[in-house]
Amino acid sequence: MIIEPNSKQANTRERYRHKALIVSKHLAEFRMSSKEILASLLSQRVTSTARFFAQLEKEKIIVPFTNFHSSRRDLVRLGTNGARLVYGSENKMNKNSLRSDKFESNERVIHDLLVQTACIDVFNSFQKIVELVSDYNIQSSVKIADAYAITEMQQVLAVEVEASRKSRDRIYFTFQNYIDLINRGEVAGVAFYLLREADQKYFASLFNELVWPIYKSERSGGNLKLKEDSTLNVPIDSEVRKLFQFRLMKSSKPPLMMVDTNRVWNLPDMDYTDRLRKASEEKSMQEEKSRMEKKARDLEEQRLQSLRNKEFEKIEMQRQAEADAKHKAACEAFERERRKKESIFGRILG
Repeated sequence: MIIEPNSKQANTRERYRHKALIVSKHLAEFRMSSKEILASLLSQRVTSTARFFAQLEKEKIIVPFTNFHSSRRDLVRLGTNGARLVYGSENKMNKNSLRSDKFESNERVIHDLLVQTACIDVFNSFQKIVELVSDYNIQSSVKIADAYAITEMQQVLAVEVEASRKSRDRIYFTFQNYIDLINRGEVAGVAFYLLREADQKYFASLFNELVWPIYKSERSGGNLKLKEDSTLNVPIDSEVRKLFQFRLMKSSKPPLMMVDTNRVWNLPDMDYTDRLRKASEEKSMQEEKSRMEKKARDLEEQRLQSLRNKEFEKIEMQRQAEADAKHKAACEAFERERRKKESIFGRILG
């Protein structure tokens, strides 16, 4: 979702259409939201937007719904006219995003609302955020974040919401995945959002360990297995450690970081598009190298197999020659014995 700047139109109708477009784009990106979050997105209080949302409902730009897993009564999804406002036609949007039954029983509603709240905090905390991307639209090689916040310089900040405390192995596995994403140039930083201060401190304490255990995911069942005699050493002065934050949801307290918590978090000066292109080129080169190595291995295997076949043929020919020689010798011995017997028999008869 490209974040629209605040409208400077003097015309009331133009301002209304501009805010309606912001709301529609957010719902198209995140599939659903609450009026409270949408009001925060518009930098307004929810109590002052009652008439605005009522008009949006009347025009079918948004549609209210209730969810079995949530007690909230201000949930809304994108309406048909809202889809037309964003896409020009609702036919260009996934039909499942417009079906009410898909939202009434969706178990992800509570988590998705927390992710959107975190995204609003990221938008207010970091400068020059121009786009928010939900996990519905994220394409990643390793770990899928809950959302991406993209800066004006095309730097990508991953947003990860942890509603409950995970096990130690799961947390380290998540850290490892984000380290891989950073090294590949797919993200420039990670902001973890926790609901409880105890969880925040727990995540930060594990992150602050100098040596991390390394886990791998098993193909069957997705269980994590500790790699024996294998650890990840992350120096305390490593630049990677400056790219992780652990923030409390809706808190005025500074985030927990490995470095000074009062320092402004400056993302590294890098062009995200160039890094992605470079990572893509390196991946293509690695794939080409792997193909060439495989081809070389196949050719070598064919050569060895040919040599083995020739050696086998040689051995078979020798074995056959020996067998023929033995058979010939046996035949000659039989013939000599037969002639000898005939000679003896002839003398007796004579």
